[in-house]
Amino acid sequence: VQSLRLFGLVPCAGRSTITLDSRMAATSSPRLCLLFACLWVSVAAQELMPNDLRLSIQQSVSEPHDPARCSEEALRLRGLLEKVLDIFPPSQAPPAPVVDRAAAQAADEIAAAATDAAKFSAQEVQCTRFYTCPECFAAGCAWCLGERVCVKDEAWGCQGQEDHVGRVGTVHACPTLQEIAEQRRKRKEYQAAQSVGPGGDGQPTSGSNVTDGTCVMFRQTAGCDPRGHHEGDKGCDEVINRGTSGFCECGGGVHAASSTCDHEHFNCANECRLLGEAQARARAKLHIRQEEELRRVQAEVGADDQSAGGDSGETSEEKRARHEEIESRAKLAMVDGGGAKRPYDVLGVEPTATQSEIRSAYRRLSLRLHPDKNTDIPELAQRAFADLVAAYEVVNSPDKRAAFDDFGSDPAFETQWEYEQYGQKSSGDFYKGHPLITTLTQKLWERRVSGDSIWLVEFYAPWCSHCQTFVGQFKALAQLLANDAIEVAAVNCETEVELCQKVFNIRAYPTIRMLNKKHGTQQEHLKDSGMDANNLATWARAVHQEWQWLFARANLEVLTPNAFGKTVENSTDFWVVLFTDGLECGHCKTAKTNMLRLSAGLMGVARVGIVDCDEDDVSRMFCTDKGVPQAPHAPQVRGWKHGRKFIGDKGEALYNPNEVDPHIALQLVDRLVRLARASDLKDDALAQGQEAGWEDGKEPPEPPRPPPMWNGPKGRANLMVNPGGTGPVRGQLTG
Repeated sequence: VQSLRLFGLVPCAGRSTITLDSRMAATSSPRLCLLFACLWVSVAAQELMPNDLRLSIQQSVSEPHDPARCSEEALRLRGLLEKVLDIFPPSQAPPAPVVDRAAAQAADEIAAAATDAAKFSAQEVQCTRFYTCPECFAAGCAWCLGERVCVKDEAWGCQGQEDHVGRVGTVHACPTLQEIAEQRRKRKEYQAAQSVGPGGDGQPTSGSNVTDGTCVMFRQTAGCDPRGHHEGDKGCDEVINRGTSGFCECGGGVHAASSTCDHEHFNCANECRLLGEAQARARAKLHIRQEEELRRVQAEVGADDQSAGGDSGETSEEKRARHEEIESRAKLAMVDGGGAKRPYDVLGVEPTATQSEIRSAYRRLSLRLHPDKNTDIPELAQRAFADLVAAYEVVNSPDKRAAFDDFGSDPAFETQWEYEQYGQKSSGDFYKGHPLITTLTQKLWERRVSGDSIWLVEFYAPWCSHCQTFVGQFKALAQLLANDAIEVAAVNCETEVELCQKVFNIRAYPTIRMLNKKHGTQQEHLKDSGMDANNLATWARAVHQEWQWLFARANLEVLTPNAFGKTVENSTDFWVVLFTDGLECGHCKTAKTNMLRLSAGLMGVARVGIVDCDEDDVSRMFCTDKGVPQAPHAPQVRGWKHGRKFIGDKGEALYNPNEVDPHIALQLVDRLVRLARASDLKDDALAQGQEAGWEDGKEPPEPPRPPPMWNGPKGRANLMVNPGGTGPVRGQLTG
């Protein structure tokens, strides 16, 4: 600030203060940041400096920087400042212009802010001592709600403004327990509401599935709801302006242009004509698809018969049962819209089935029902096969399936789908309509991601240049995994903010994660290992193999407050217990996944459990009694010694999750417990990654355990430390 005054560059208000927070993210020194923000916006500075130096400073303070390079950038900026001072030393500086009191007061406020920022920067290491938001905030630090971590209070220290609780930003108070409970109650209600089956109340139901493309009228509804009560009618050629809700009734009772109040201008005559054209296209596409499948499956049937030497091995009873099934399917194909209206029943799968299960069911049934396999009843088989193809065409595309689940009660669904897809504008969804990639929304997440299915999901933002260039690789990845039991999906974080920020705490784009909802597991792919399709496919298959093994053999015990005393405190076993404030947060999922690995590694050596402190009021009080911090908090891992314990024993915290990456700490726990109990174990049980066992225990199960893939978020960047003198700047490990 003194240097600025010497140069007559005091004004640092207006535009400079607006960009101040973004500059803070690029430097580690608040004083340096303020100085360069002022230098760049000052016209005088631009006129005084040589052009090459001016361009260097412009690039340094105007372009966003990777937070991991902040210290390196700060040192470079300091070097540029020294060049400025060498060119214009204070003794040769131009005379300072007359400065009014307002400008001088602004400079003093900037100097005071820099002093306060420097004061808080000295507390950076101390911030990691705090486990809860209130303690963290009271100490002058910032609490990141998504990461459950206490950090230095500076701009962009957390994911965003709503995620950052501190003096910098817009959120200046920690969430109360009541607010947290209310948010989670609403989320549970939402999950329950979205877990219903297909055919929900999404839009008006058409009267039939056939239209001649003519228009009857526009039915206007109340409350900006196309399902609202009838308010009046308008003619087919009348322009329907924004602010009017309703739908066009076309010939045959089919509905078009079902609209809320927020829509572009249209008229029903044109919309019904487009709907009629869409109906013709939908029928033509289905007919072509049925013919293509007849020829494709015909080749497979011939190959199967040839390999079997003409003998199918089918008994007379099995043949009779197949004929009866075909006759039944052929009859149902003529009733109530056929397979296109009830695709899950025709394919013999549940509405919650994965895309892989749907593909497998279709392949099996297409071979069974093909006319070449049923030459004695060819017409019935032809009808049953065509109905199967019609059913599969509804649900083989993830996006089309999602629409059917919402609006499948409409008998004109196929026509409506074709009508809505035709000429549709891009919404920033990179993979919409892709046959192998599900475009997940929060609503679809609750319905589709369920059971034992393992998902590979890309979280992206349409404006992200890396995401745009990654599209080709991700599509290639989906093709590589088409025959694996891995579901591939993508989430547009620009539209699904709740899912990306609050549920999964996504901090960078694109982010690739493997997920399983039933077991609550999560694995993030680290970009350092390569983002090409082949590397990602290898990684995904390795995670899938390990998870299948863990789901079948790991023993992570769910502990309740009522059973804790009897199970843990009254036992002589060594216990490692994870305490979480819910199982929805991203860090909670990662911690649970690593605890599954720990339970597999310590099987026969120690017992491993988990307590959900957010389950109910009793669980919250129990966790508080055990010394677990108030929610929201990072997952806490505590240990109870081998041997006798006492009732009420709080155990011991094994590490500070703010200072040590939890997945690294748990690997150390795994190895140390093995070594501590070495005398009781088989020699080969000490090998890291193998299941432990007592001398009189059973042999490790077959197949052997895959290598454990310990995983966690990439650690925050190390601080750059200058030891003084002429020594080089080196990194300091901060966790």
